[in-house]
Amino acid sequence: MKLITIAILVFTGGFSASGAFAQTRAEIATTCVTPPNADAAIAACSALIANGTETTANVVILYNQRGKAYHGKGQYDLAIADYTKAVELNPKYAIAFANRGVAYDEKGQYDLAIADYSSAIALNPNSAPFFANRGVAYDETGQYDLAIADESRAIALNPNFEGAFANRGGAYDEKGEYDLAIADESRAIELDPGDENAFTNRAKAYNHKGQYDLAIADENRAIGLDPNAQDALTNRCWTQAVLGRIQPALADCNQSLELKPGDAGTLDARGFVYLKMQNADAALADYNAALAANDRLAHSLYGRGLARHMKGDAVGGDADIAAAKAINAAIAAEFVKPGIKSH
Repeated sequence: MKLITIAILVFTGGFSASGAFAQTRAEIATTCVTPPNADAAIAACSALIANGTETTANVVILYNQRGKAYHGKGQYDLAIADYTKAVELNPKYAIAFANRGVAYDEKGQYDLAIADYSSAIALNPNSAPFFANRGVAYDETGQYDLAIADESRAIALNPNFEGAFANRGGAYDEKGEYDLAIADESRAIELDPGDENAFTNRAKAYNHKGQYDLAIADENRAIGLDPNAQDALTNRCWTQAVLGRIQPALADCNQSLELKPGDAGTLDARGFVYLKMQNADAALADYNAALAANDRLAHSLYGRGLARHMKGDAVGGDADIAAAKAINAAIAAEFVKPGIKSH
């Protein structure tokens, strides 16, 4: 399950226009700052940067805006390069630090993301989104108490910040504080009933509490809001398997993998479905693929251990189960509750 990331901040300050062709230039500047699409923004911002007549203050904005456009296209390295130019020209431009942090976060470079968010916060300690974004990065590095502290700070700055409630709920869930997670996700839903992420996050907490009917209701709501909600499809796959709805579970996992091929969490969920089907070979294949992507997945290690036992490989099975328990001592309960025999 992936936490919500806060939308990249948009420049809202003035962009000065001057010169012989001020009107034409102003139109280009408008396209750069409030573009109809990313390609138009890149072309407009690039034209003004290349012109060589802009003030330093304007060039800073241009690099930031072009970086945002590259970011929107998933071209994170180009985005980072532009954000870097912006902060080199103006080391006090908090927005560019924050935006670069988001780009690093998207690339999985969480330490660099945290450093940039911290720089942005030092420059503007009253920005709720800066704290919320850093909280996400802390969560992604397993620093849940720091994540909760940052999301709480964001909420203190903006008591109606739906994204921060959703993010904090996810961190509480990771810590095993499921009631607090459900409370935060429920508040996020009150603030924005159309946010499928909050329903997905709350469903995960319900799953952990063994409240599978409530979980699947939230997963259905999330998918109703966004039929391509990949995390919700993966979660519903797992929940349906727990409830014995094997074929619908497989359909959800397969659809999720079409949306995000090779996703470790979805491969893990489908491996669990195959365990429920007593299909050890298929379960092993999915767990192996999941662990190739992330060898610290306790659920996949434990599931692979069970699959190996099914095939008579007690030594390999015990080794995997021991490795899983070393990561998460309570991992066996996640299989016992859904009706899988543990070791």
